[in-house]
Amino acid sequence: MDATFWTLAGAALVTGLVGTPHCAGMCGPFALACGGGARGAVPWHAGRLVTYALLGAGSGALGQGLTALPAAAGWVAPAVSAALIVWFAGALAGVAPEPAVVVPGLGRMARRVADGRSVGARFAFGLANGLLPCGLVYA
Repeated sequence: MDATFWTLAGAALVTGLVGTPHCAGMCGPFALACGGGARGAVPWHAGRLVTYALLGAGSGALGQGLTALPAAAGWVAPAVSAALIVWFAGALAGVAPEPAVVVPGLGRMARRVADGRSVGARFAFGLANGLLPCGLVYA
């Protein structure tokens, strides 16, 4: 394995170690809410992994589509990324509207899932948990 691999692996390791307190504070309560040892945690983690895989596949497909644009349109992806970063920073600062997606019936479904202790409910909870914003995952 070449030096680039070890550099990236080392950076990922350090990022993971530095991000551990964040993860424990943010996702720790969700893991505790699932409770029940492996019986509860495995379906929850599986749901999160499915969501992350689908989001990653969608992002990859979008990125692949953007690279298929003519060379003159190579500015599109960086421009969209910059616009989103500015918008999200503005929302955090309170000077831009916060992005919000309203899905009818999602709250009712979430309450039903949260009340359940079945494997399916915990998997669904993991699917929804994978949609929460997380800078470490997005990075």
